[in-house]
Amino acid sequence: MALGKRKLQNLKDQLLNRKREIATQLEKVKADIKDDTSFRDAIDQASADVDRAFGLQMKYRNMRLIGEIDDALKRIEGGSFGECVHCGGDISEARLLANPATTLCIDCKAEIESDTGRMAVR
Repeated sequence: MALGKRKLQNLKDQLLNRKREIATQLEKVKADIKDDTSFRDAIDQASADVDRAFGLQMKYRNMRLIGEIDDALKRIEGGSFGECVHCGGDISEARLLANPATTLCIDCKAEIESDTGRMAVR
């Protein structure tokens, strides 16, 4: 499947905009994760620890998302954007429009999720 130049450029622009948004959020999260030891009591300390743990989860999530976006941008530049990494088939345009960083066609995604579900049940 070959996306038109205009659609491909629009997806690239979306990815770059999303990357900027996530990078901004990441900087805010990094700034919010402080090692403040001036707590009045154990409850304040516990609350700060929970906040710090949540902040770290957000930091790692945002870093992973930026990596996925960078990979999608590389695929656009390399000409492999829209190809399923699992089966080599085309990823539908609707799927790419919904999630431009996706690497799997809908069939492979469903198969992998089904396999993961079966593995978890065992």
